[in-house]
Amino acid sequence: MNAKPFDNSEQPPHGPGGRRFRAWKLLAVFCLLLIVGTGALVAERKPIAAFLVQSYLLRHGIVSTVEFDRLARGGFIARVKVGGERPEFSADIFDVTLSYDGIFTIPTVGTVRLGRPVLHTTYDGERLSFGSLQPLVVEALAKEPEGPGPSVTVENGTFVVSAPEGTLQFAVDGAIAGGALTSLSAKLSPTQWRGPLFDADVAGGEFSAKLNNGALDSSARVVLRNAAWKQNMPAQLRDVSVSAEIKGVQWRKANDQISFSAASGTLAARSAMLQSAKAATED
Repeated sequence: MNAKPFDNSEQPPHGPGGRRFRAWKLLAVFCLLLIVGTGALVAERKPIAAFLVQSYLLRHGIVSTVEFDRLARGGFIARVKVGGERPEFSADIFDVTLSYDGIFTIPTVGTVRLGRPVLHTTYDGERLSFGSLQPLVVEALAKEPEGPGPSVTVENGTFVVSAPEGTLQFAVDGAIAGGALTSLSAKLSPTQWRGPLFDADVAGGEFSAKLNNGALDSSARVVLRNAAWKQNMPAQLRDVSVSAEIKGVQWRKANDQISFSAASGTLAARSAMLQSAKAATED
């Protein structure tokens, strides 16, 4: 019987060289898995980040939709909808920049830019409510502010207040820097207001405010087509224009109290017709 020749190449290598070979193979496989896993995380980082944000809000009972257009170490751009079928808040552009004090530090929010944001609120005569966002608002107001906060810019925003008397809708642009309002402009859309004290057909209105040397200058104007006062001495008015201007507004907070002061202020009202309700009935 012929014995098969022994082939040493078929046996696994022994000794330190063989162990090093197996170690290099394991290391190569590990590096390959790490590269593949990192590539998958990079490719799927936007859905993962969206899932984390949505999960956090859901723990507060808030349904949301988040879509990231850009996600990087320096910040992100996303589209956001928060709320149910009619979101309490939405923004077509939610642009956030992040800043770092060191390589391994937790980032802080540097700037926030909101493009075409929409905020829906309700007012019951006593309290302004933010719907499903109310728990987050209460939590944020209860915390002591840490530093001045980020700079915030609002572009082409919409702010809606729904009340039993009617709905007020404002087109809003504004900016906040260093924890203080630096500029704000708001335009009121035409609406109808039916309340226990008066009824009004609102033609529109506008409001503006700007920070000037640490003091706030503001102005407001509201135009009513018709207005009817119901209490005490009922009266009807037409083509009413009310305007106000306040300059040099400053405020201080001490011992949980806020005090205001203003350098100057004016108030003007004009009506094309003022008629008592009794005279209008007789006519």
